[in-house]
Amino acid sequence: FTACNGEQNDAQNGGEAAGNEVKLWYSYNTENLMQDLEYPDLMQERDSTLRMYGVRNDAEPIQLMITPNYDVISYNLKMNDLTSENGDVFAAEDFEVFAVWYIEITESYNNDAYYGFWPDGLVPLENYIAKRHNSIDAGQNQSIWVQANIPADQAPGFYTGSAQLDIDGVKYDIPVE
Repeated sequence: FTACNGEQNDAQNGGEAAGNEVKLWYSYNTENLMQDLEYPDLMQERDSTLRMYGVRNDAEPIQLMITPNYDVISYNLKMNDLTSENGDVFAAEDFEVFAVWYIEITESYNNDAYYGFWPDGLVPLENYIAKRHNSIDAGQNQSIWVQANIPADQAPGFYTGSAQLDIDGVKYDIPVE
């Protein structure tokens, strides 16, 4: 990936930390990406920048995809305030962060159905963490759903900032626009 920098991470070497690689990439809110399928083309062409376009009194989501090549024990994402070119602030508390829950489909009446792990529910990330479900098996995808709830009185503008992703103690700065 190209857009992440971390305290213990070097973006120049593909995000390797202590020999472990984590691919971070975005997915649109309209995409249902399976937990157990590989998406090499999407992972190659998409960086980790979370870009959302919205209007006042609207909610605009995007997904941050995490695909590690090792078993992740824990992860967490903390949103930060964003600022506009005019110095206006889009507050961190106006974001909601969810972990996508996957369910296994083992049978279907549809002959061409995919059998495997489908994205299903959105669980507040703090609940995922409290139940210790915030782990990822090697090679599996985990989606974090980030939703910007734009206040009715939010000043218009182009806002930038970052979120901080923690994977097993390694910090990644995720650009947010």
